[in-house]
Amino acid sequence: MIELLQDRSDVMLKGQVINFVRPIKFTDGELLFSPAPGTPADLGAKLGRRLREITGKPWQVSMSSDVEGGPTIAEMRMSRKAAMIAAAENHPVVQKIKEVFAGASVREVRDLSPDIENMIPEDISEGDDIE
Repeated sequence: MIELLQDRSDVMLKGQVINFVRPIKFTDGELLFSPAPGTPADLGAKLGRRLREITGKPWQVSMSSDVEGGPTIAEMRMSRKAAMIAAAENHPVVQKIKEVFAGASVREVRDLSPDIENMIPEDISEGDDIE
């Protein structure tokens, strides 16, 4: 869904989905979500209308405050980042640095490993197993 919105340059709607949609049920043609704090009241209607326009299929998009959905994409990203920072803070090299530089802390962690989706064909050898 995020890719569909990205491909159509629906930046505002994409941002709202990332920040406010806590999915409960997501199947082809149906999305039920619980709203995160600050969710626009018309998000379900706008998203359903836009998905119908993009896919040409009927979509049922509805919000429910009765059931707690999963985390939003933004919440998952923050959680992953916090876990990466915690792991870095506990690394022996970082511990040594913190001994030498009192008050030092890890504020940012970046994953610099190659992403298969962004690799150019020359980066992949014939022997690489890609599924």
